[in-house]
Amino acid sequence: REMFELGASLNATERTLTALTGSAANAKAELAFVRSEARVLGLNVQESAAQYAGFINATQGTQLREHARGLFSDVTRSLTALGRSGEQIQSVMRQTGQILNTGRIQSDELHSIADAGIPIWNELLNAVRSTDASMRNFSMEDLRKEIETGALGAEGIILAFDRVADRLGGAVVAATASSEV
Repeated sequence: REMFELGASLNATERTLTALTGSAANAKAELAFVRSEARVLGLNVQESAAQYAGFINATQGTQLREHARGLFSDVTRSLTALGRSGEQIQSVMRQTGQILNTGRIQSDELHSIADAGIPIWNELLNAVRSTDASMRNFSMEDLRKEIETGALGAEGIILAFDRVADRLGGAVVAATASSEV
């Protein structure tokens, strides 16, 4: 019965991805990517596929769409490197998906991501400082004000997770290698 439910859920996700990507071939390629990531990291394929479909949906028709795969990998690999559970990974994926859906970074989501052990506040501040010359001297308080006013777009979360994944570098590779054994 569980296998039937898993198959039905993946079929539903594949149909969703077909609608979002425009073809069954594209959907199959996206599912192959998710299966590969989930297998390498030891994650639940069904949950990962649903979260990834959420990322695709949230970024559909935006400039962020081309970053969905990279963001998915950065989030899952960083949390795996930190030894977080599948449940914690799914929680961070939901929070990140909410940021993508609204197009704005909000402090509640960042707090939830930080609760999973991701140094998201510092990396977001560093990302903002490095990408916008007018913000080079930004403080954490300045960042919090920007977030409160809704002035910080979702692209900031992509840059922040990119920095987290880069910072964890070797740990991400080690976690990936150990889960493949």
